[in-house]
Amino acid sequence: MDEKIRVDCSREQDVPGGKMFRRLTVVTIIFLVIIAGCTVMYLDWFLDREVWAGDNAAAVLWGLLLSVLSWFWAGALIRVTARLHDGQRILGKGIYRAMYVSGISVTVASIVFPFVPGYRIMLGLHILKISDVFVIDGFPFVIGLLCLILGYILRVGLACQNEVEETI
Repeated sequence: MDEKIRVDCSREQDVPGGKMFRRLTVVTIIFLVIIAGCTVMYLDWFLDREVWAGDNAAAVLWGLLLSVLSWFWAGALIRVTARLHDGQRILGKGIYRAMYVSGISVTVASIVFPFVPGYRIMLGLHILKISDVFVIDGFPFVIGLLCLILGYILRVGLACQNEVEETI
């Protein structure tokens, strides 16, 4: 019973693949900013050409939503990279909250966007259709629900990770 347990907490080991993760995150942030910038750059073109009246309303609406979500995710990934650079763990409240915001926005958009005149359902998938008065666009609705489920899984994983760290 004279065994001594020694724990060295002075320096944490580097996470394997940390440099690769940083590189991929930076490349992803660059592409997200390019996507968002392109959509913002062509915003006046969309409004001048009056594509709202044609069949392109869905493309314009989803493009604008993609632009907003691209800026949002670029900010979230910058926070993740900053946390990683500070030596903190990657998973934080920001990741699952970003998934919740993405899931809610895409789910709500799949319900609201079909009310715009000239909107066509993506891939012909209807979740709920009451004549032509109320339609839920199925494909983005399912994508939004999957984002919400993934956000919940990330939240539970973070809670488990916190519990393990408190136990140790």
